[in-house]
This record gives sequence, structure tokens and C-alpha cells, in this order.
Amino acid sequence: GPCGSYTDWWNRGGGGAPKWETFHLAELRQILERGYRAGPDRAVAGNAMGGLGALAYAARHRGLFRAAASFSGPVHTLHRDPAGLDVADLVELSVAIGAPSLDWTDVWGDPDEQRVVWRQHNPYDLAGRLAGVRVHVSAGDGAPGPFDHPGRGGRDPVPHDALEALAHTVSREFAGKLKKLGVPVSTHFYRGTHTWPYWRRELRAALPALLAEIT
Repeated sequence: GPCGSYTDWWNRGGGGAPKWETFHLAELRQILERGYRAGPDRAVAGNAMGGLGALAYAARHRGLFRAAASFSGPVHTLHRDPAGLDVADLVELSVAIGAPSLDWTDVWGDPDEQRVVWRQHNPYDLAGRLAGVRVHVSAGDGAPGPFDHPGRGGRDPVPHDALEALAHTVSREFAGKLKKLGVPVSTHFYRGTHTWPYWRRELRAALPALLAEIT
């Protein structure tokens, strides 16, 4: 769908569609198990909003996943930055772009007024529930890195990436919370932007550890 946020939408307390969490973890899982011989050991990983989804799913459904990884995910949804971009802004923007006829607070409500709902879907607040899951987190700092190349024959420099910088900040906060709770986590923080070449590299690096938990 054009906008999902990896959740069953709150819809002002009424529930109902879209129900992406139910689709991924109930319907899709049954399709994989019945039609593709998927086994009981599972790992989940995602980039950007998919990283948020991967860790939220693993935390909200204890025992369902043996490993989970986020690549540049906004994994602390209640991180606030009055002077810059925060995760609530990303939710608002994603709805405005993907489903402009809908209200962005239909996802989890207002982050202040429905703070409990937000916390119930926030990997940072659910960090303790990841005990026993092999967790990996990575993100770039937003500065141009080895896969970023100036345009127009090198005349136009690559700008600093505020979106990746936000992912970097909240990923560090999340990893720090896990370590304080005594939950093991592997991390890779690097110079780079919010683009596919970095996510491909990060997936290749993390894949052996993810597969080791399910094979």
C-alpha cells in the first residue's frame, strides 16, 4: 500500500483497515508456511520504515522472531526535536504523500494525547521485550559517504541528509537503551546517506547472522 507504517491503524480508537501488522504476521505468514514450506524459526529485517516495522514486530510479538535487524530505521518514534525533523514528522509526511485524503493521526493518534498508543508501537519503549532476539542496528550519519557522488560532473555537492541523520540519532538511542537493559545488540554506524547502496551493503553484512538463527 502507499502508506502503512507497519501497523494496524488506530483510526481514533475504532481500529479497522488498513491492518498491515495483521496482514504481515497472520495472513502472509500462513501463505509462506502453507505454500512455501516456511519453518517455525523466523528472522525479520527492513530498511527505513521497514526497520521500524521489523523491530516493532519482533518486540510486540515475543517468540515470533529469533533475529531482527534495522537499517536506517526510525526506531524511536517518540524522539522529539523541536528544531528539526522528528519521527512524528515522518509519519505525518508519509500519510500526506501516500494517503492524502486521510489524517496522519489515524495511524497511532496524536503523539502527546495518545502517547500510550505510540509507546505500544515504539521499539525504544519495547526494547526490553527483545531479550532473546538477536538484534542488529545500523545507520549512516547523513554526511556524503563512499556511495554518494556529486552530480553534473562533480560540480554539485551531495547535501547532508537530514532523514538519515535522524535515523542515526534514534538508532544510537535505541542501541543504548538495549545495552542499559542488558539486551545484546550489534551495531554499525557509518558515514553515508539514506539510499539503497548503503542498505544493500548492510543487508549483505548482517545476513549471515540472521540466517544463523533460522537454519
